[in-house]
Amino acid sequence: GGTTLHRVHEDTGNLILPTEDCKVGIGEEAPLGHLHVKKGESNCGTPAGDRDLIVLESNGTCGMSFFANTASTCNISFGDQDDIDIGGISYHNNGNYLRWIVNAAERMRIASGGQLCVGGTTANAKVYITNAGSESGLYVDMGSAAGSEVVLILKAPSDTSTVGTLQQLDHAANIVFRTMQNGNVQSANNSYGSISDRKIKKDIVDA
Repeated sequence: GGTTLHRVHEDTGNLILPTEDCKVGIGEEAPLGHLHVKKGESNCGTPAGDRDLIVLESNGTCGMSFFANTASTCNISFGDQDDIDIGGISYHNNGNYLRWIVNAAERMRIASGGQLCVGGTTANAKVYITNAGSESGLYVDMGSAAGSEVVLILKAPSDTSTVGTLQQLDHAANIVFRTMQNGNVQSANNSYGSISDRKIKKDIVDA
């Protein structure tokens, strides 16, 4: 005996709500978004107006799943009137890697082994940055916070003194500078050992 607030399109079978203000609640009589799926009361309040198209709510863990076959991808796209997929996140089941798309191009990837690839797809290191532009490949700004004296910490994997903890390569991938785990320093033309090495002293005066 109530008023009908929806109709089914006779050709497509689509369920159509009459106005954009209509809301659908599953497990919720007073939906907080255009679609509100509720498993339990979270007591979280009302979502912001620009984040209320879909509301998923639970009184415990809240989750959402994307499934595809082993040869396909699971995709989330971001777009506008100029480009419907200008940004996105894609998980490729065939290869098991995750891609971030920004400005219609892949900008970052996590490979199947956990390697982070920025600016490219090479996964020869745990973090591999490919930079074809003129900006710096890595820039760390410590700001003015008190106590922020350590900019970068490198911990070698073993006690082997010949392990290089920091290396600089030229364009041909030749080592031009390397610090060793035992504190020694090697460069393209020199090699320095302990701090008593005369080659790294200045204005030496006999005692």
